Amino acid sequence: STNNQGEREAKGETVQCRQLARASRSKVIPGIVVVEKPRLNLELKGQKRLVGVTVVSVGPSLSSSFSFKKFTKDFKYSYKYSTMIVVYRQPLWSVVAVIWLVFSPVLAVDRNNFKTCEQSSFCRRCRKMEAGRSSYELQLETIQVSESQVVGDLVNVDNGVHFRLVLTALTDGRWRLEVDEAQPTRPRYRVQHVLHQEPPHDRLELVERTESSVTIKSGNNKAMLMGAPFRMDLYSGDQLSLSVNARGLLRFEHHRSKSQPARSKFTKWQDYYRWLRSGREDGESE
Repeated sequence: STNNQGEREAKGETVQCRQLARASRSKVIPGIVVVEKPRLNLELKGQKRLVGVTVVSVGPSLSSSFSFKKFTKDFKYSYKYSTMIVVYRQPLWSVVAVIWLVFSPVLAVDRNNFKTCEQSSFCRRCRKMEAGRSSYELQLETIQVSESQVVGDLVNVDNGVHFRLVLTALTDGRWRLEVDEAQPTRPRYRVQHVLHQEPPHDRLELVERTESSVTIKSGNNKAMLMGAPFRMDLYSGDQLSLSVNARGLLRFEHHRSKSQPARSKFTKWQDYYRWLRSGREDGESE
C-alpha cells in the first residue's frame, strides 16, 4: 500500500509539473519550470522540448540520481529537500535571433573609424625597432661634469636629431636622468608643482674618462656612461643596480612638422562636372 501511495504521489506530481510547464511557457518565464517538493520521486514523459536540468539544494540530506538524454522523451529524477529547474527547448528561430542580437553590434562597427598600425607612422616606427640595435649615441667629448650634474649631447644617428642629457646626483643614493630635445620646435609640456620643492643634490666626482665611457661617483654610488651605443649603468658599491638602454630599445619621439596633404585636382564643382561629362561622352562614343 505504501508503494501504491508513492506511485500515486509521483503521478500527481508529474501532472502538476506538466501544468507548471504549460503555465510557465505561457505566463511566467518561457521554458522554465521550478518544482519544490521534499522526498519527491518525479518522472517526466512525453516532454520533447526538454534540454537541460539545474538542481539547487535548499536543505540538508540532498540525494539525487537522474537519467537524461538530450532531446528525448524520457527523464527521471529523485531527490530530497531540493529544488529542480527544468529548462525546455526553445524554437530554432529564437536561438538564431539571440545569436544575431549578440553579434550584430560587433558586425555593425565601422572599421574606418579606427586606425591600423600601417596607417600610424608612430606605430610603424616602434614596430621596426630591433633589440640590440640602438640608434642613440652619447657624444662623450661634449660631456661636462659640474658639482652635482653631468650634461652631454645625445644623438639619434638615424635622423640626426640632438638631445640634451642631464644626469643629477641626489641625496640618499638617488639619480635623476633627464632627456629632452636640444632644439625643440616648440616647448614640451611639463607638469607644474609635481614636487613640493626641488630635492637636494649630492656632490659628483669624475672618476675616469676613456674613449668609450665616462665614470662618475657620488658617495658610495657610481654611474658609467657609454658612448656608442648609448648605455648607462648605475652601481651601488660594486653591485650593478640598474642599466639604461641595455637592450637598445630606447626611443624618444621628437616633435615633427606635420606634412601638408596633397592638393586635390578637383577643387571646384565645375571641374568635377567636366570630368563626369567627359566620361559619359567617351562611353557614348564607344
